[in-house]
Amino acid sequence: MQHQEVILDFKEQRAGRFLIPAFRLHAGEIVVIKIPGGPFFRETVQRFVKTLVPGAGFAFIDSLPQRRFLPSTVQQFVRKNAGPRSALITELYAIPEINENSILQHLSSCDQKIVSLYTHLSSTNKILFDFAGISPYKENLVFTTIQRHVQPDGGALLFDHCDEFRDQCNSFIEAILPAG
Repeated sequence: MQHQEVILDFKEQRAGRFLIPAFRLHAGEIVVIKIPGGPFFRETVQRFVKTLVPGAGFAFIDSLPQRRFLPSTVQQFVRKNAGPRSALITELYAIPEINENSILQHLSSCDQKIVSLYTHLSSTNKILFDFAGISPYKENLVFTTIQRHVQPDGGALLFDHCDEFRDQCNSFIEAILPAG
């Protein structure tokens, strides 16, 4: 059996109120980190992201930047920010609520995050993504898209407060709330 390259060797450490156990992310794998939902979920994700070595090459998929003066369409955003993987952008436009002429600010926060995800995946296959704000009926679409695009040499760290992808990911890690 061939061993895949380790693209992240994470040592156990605190991220906000939670302890994230040690884990390794190999090329082509997905690690899901379960963080209890509630008021500290986002803070924990942001603190975790800051602990990663900046040179690790991961893109953190967050909400889109807000443009206050001129509305931007999905097509304008994609042209400015997407890489050359046009097949992925074609998949993006196949999502019923998203089309080239959609005004970004008029999309739901879930769809804005999906636009950001597809745009990032068109230029990198190493991502950090949290499922906060993703509607339940689009979670599987997001997971399978990430799964396809991290192969063979990328990787993904996904943050969730549920365990619906426990059996589909390569490693499932649960954040621990230390006593006291």
